[in-house]
Amino acid sequence: MVTMDDQFDPGKRSPRLPLDDPFAGSLVPWWELKKLHWLVIAPLLAMGLVGVLSNQIRSAAGHAKAVWWSDRAQVHLLADDLEGAEEKLGRAIQAMPMAEHLYFQRAQVRRERMDYRGSMADYDIVVALAPTYATAYMGRAIVRWKLGLIDEAMQDLDEAVHLRPSDDPSPLNLRAYLRALSGRDLPKARQEIERAIALSPKPRAAFLDTLAYVKYRQGEIAAAVTTANQAVQLGEQNLQALDQLIERQVPLDRRRRFERLVHEDLAVIYYHRAQIQATNGDTVAAQADLDRAYELGFHPSLE
Repeated sequence: MVTMDDQFDPGKRSPRLPLDDPFAGSLVPWWELKKLHWLVIAPLLAMGLVGVLSNQIRSAAGHAKAVWWSDRAQVHLLADDLEGAEEKLGRAIQAMPMAEHLYFQRAQVRRERMDYRGSMADYDIVVALAPTYATAYMGRAIVRWKLGLIDEAMQDLDEAVHLRPSDDPSPLNLRAYLRALSGRDLPKARQEIERAIALSPKPRAAFLDTLAYVKYRQGEIAAAVTTANQAVQLGEQNLQALDQLIERQVPLDRRRRFERLVHEDLAVIYYHRAQIQATNGDTVAAQADLDRAYELGFHPSLE
């Protein structure tokens, strides 16, 4: 029992220790204990600080390496050296293994190289790291389609449509196009592409091509021919304008990729119109469209 006298006897330690001094009441002078306290704590704090700084330095160094390799990849990509671009992107990913944009770029390159399984593996990582990135679902839908995974491709497009920005009609166009290619739910495909066209701020040859192909699959051949003609006309206008832009602004050593991509887009439109023309009984026009498609660089993998 502690009496009132005990608490005020100057020769005894008070059982009521001051709250602001954790060393009060100790047998060792408080200043010695505080020195010991800091002798123990200071190295631990220093070790923690060094660890934090080391992680930050490693992170900064990794980021710098990744940027450097990514820049080198872009040089290869602009020269249409897909193999070199993929190799440099792999090095960038080693430096920054959690950077989803690097996996996305490599997925795109692998898709162009027709390495669909490698591309899908990269898209899987992008989706895991950035689950609200609609464009990643679109890219994975395309490679799943190429691999014959039709149901999975449509699921990805459903997600892309759900996540898309309100001003981006591209996922609607792509879902309508894959519906048309597979012959699945053509009325829905028609609704989707018409909605995409309405949302687009300006006419797009690719959207008109999708609409023409949907009409073709629905058996509206005459209407499909008319829409396909509009797509080809707009595509040729765009090609001419882009060719002039490339000639003026893109260095000679970087033109190949730009020209190839622009030409391939129009090649697909001509190929689709050839199919429609053939069904319409105009074999001469169909052959002319096929010739133009292959002149522009058409390959079945582009569909």
